[in-house]
Amino acid sequence: MRMLLAAALAGAGITYGPSFVFDPYVADGRLIVLMPDLVTAELAIQAVYPTNRYVPLKLRSFVDHLAIELEAALS
Repeated sequence: MRMLLAAALAGAGITYGPSFVFDPYVADGRLIVLMPDLVTAELAIQAVYPTNRYVPLKLRSFVDHLAIELEAALS
């Protein structure tokens, strides 16, 4: 995503990505939206961590917090 953002900011062409990455640059005028009426399918965000029988409480709490915050931000 960083590469696509950097290329777009450098004027290298058209790119596609999530609004939470590109919106700040659209808001400050460095990027423009070419097809504002285009709506795409939702993108999944996943927390990936090693599987085992015991998931540390810190990790479980972080994943739960992340899910709540992202749900609130996207609704």
